[in-house]
Amino acid sequence: MMSRSYGFMGVGIGILWLVLLPGCSTTAPPYQVGDVERIRFTYEENHWQWVEMPDKPPTKKDGRVITKEIVMRREVESVNPNDNSALMNVTLEKVDINMKTVLPEKTRYSYYRSSAEETNSNIPELPKLAGTSYKIRLAPDTTVLEIIGLDELCKQLEIKEDNFLLAPEVDVLTPKAVKQLQERECRQCGVKPGKTVKKLTHVPHMMIKAQAMNTTYTADRGRMDGDAKWITVTSAGEEVHTLPEGWDAPPDPTDGRLWIKNMFDMQKLDVTGKGEWDANTGRVKSEQKHISCLLVYLGSKIASLNPQRLQNEGKDAGEILAEISVKQTFEALP
Repeated sequence: MMSRSYGFMGVGIGILWLVLLPGCSTTAPPYQVGDVERIRFTYEENHWQWVEMPDKPPTKKDGRVITKEIVMRREVESVNPNDNSALMNVTLEKVDINMKTVLPEKTRYSYYRSSAEETNSNIPELPKLAGTSYKIRLAPDTTVLEIIGLDELCKQLEIKEDNFLLAPEVDVLTPKAVKQLQERECRQCGVKPGKTVKKLTHVPHMMIKAQAMNTTYTADRGRMDGDAKWITVTSAGEEVHTLPEGWDAPPDPTDGRLWIKNMFDMQKLDVTGKGEWDANTGRVKSEQKHISCLLVYLGSKIASLNPQRLQNEGKDAGEILAEISVKQTFEALP
């Protein structure tokens, strides 16, 4: 972490006193012009499905495994004195994406690896991402207020909508992906040290059968380590099935989430997180998020699409099970 110096000793002592008070933190901007940090973001998703029928062994699982590692360099170009937001130049140093698709007849592998030394992939005509840059304006709570130059970068790289890198699971150059890389829940939730807050949050994965999440954030009182006062924030989410007032309208009928909502029954859901940030600077050191859910597609609903089958099989038509797990991590590198 970068040390701070203040023009007046009295101001410095006053700010330190506020930091040491439970529930208080400095209002100084988290970043100053010229600050540089390197970030590693990782993502792993496992999605498996299989069929279970009465008096028969389960079918062989098929599905996919996606892993992603991105290393970024963020350099502060300016700080807005009105809201302490930082204009940052974000440079991708490493992009490593792997996807394994397991089908009944075969297993397919796709990969993309880009670094300063080389870029290679088994998907043809993919551009080199290592070394490319765009800008963001980041609020003190890590909310991305503005993304600058992303469209121009995609045009320059000739990235198209059907490109492998823009698949929803593995994209890195869309506004949604940029927010996933840069925004951190442990700061956005606004929980103060030693306190607990509950907030309505958006569903973190399209396969979750819910309209929203009711997430509980709990922060400890912090621990001192040199100049840093580390605050640990844990979170746990519960599904909300009735659309909260004022939230977005239900998905369009063409949206896959509506099909999931209507046809699947949720059997298990676990959404947890943990983040650590410095109360003296407002910067996030690390954050992890875990998602685990199991969905069951009832055989009776499948059979209802075929009246004759429903009459013959009824409630013994079996069921399709889908199991999804996601783990993502954010880490500020030394």
